Order: sequence, then structure tokens, then C-alpha cells
Amino acid sequence: MPSKQAQSPVVGALFMCGDGALALHCRLTASHLVTADIRSHGVYGRGNDGLRPVPCADRAVNTYLRDGILPTTDLTCPPSEAIR
Repeated sequence: MPSKQAQSPVVGALFMCGDGALALHCRLTASHLVTADIRSHGVYGRGNDGLRPVPCADRAVNTYLRDGILPTTDLTCPPSEAIR
């Protein structure tokens, strides 16, 4: 899952098809993109690696993995959700 990393195509084209994760998201028409306002690549499971977790992203992915339920729309986790 991409983040708003400075080098990521998400920054300049959050809702446009571009390269990488955005291009894949556009091609997978039933997909939902989960992003977070953090300066890092990848938003899921960060706490497992000793990094700042993003609980909003973890909940969305865990729900999908456990129950097969996607978020109803693309999801942008608020900055307050990224534990500092």
C-alpha cells in the first residue's frame, strides 16, 4: 500500500492514473487505495517492524484479510492516526 512519500507518484497524482501503485489501482477497477500522510513507503504493518504504526491502514487491511471486506471507498488515513 503506497504512502505520500516524496518519491512516490501518489504525491503528484493522487486521483489520476500514473505509474506504480496508482496505475495498478486504476487497472483493478474494484480496488480501493489506502494511503496515509506519512513520509514513508508502505502503510500496513509498520508497528511490526518497530516503525510508527498507522492504525487506520492496519484496520482496513486486517478487515480485508480476515473477512474479505474492502473499504467502501479509497481511504486516506488522517495524520492523527499515524502514531508519532
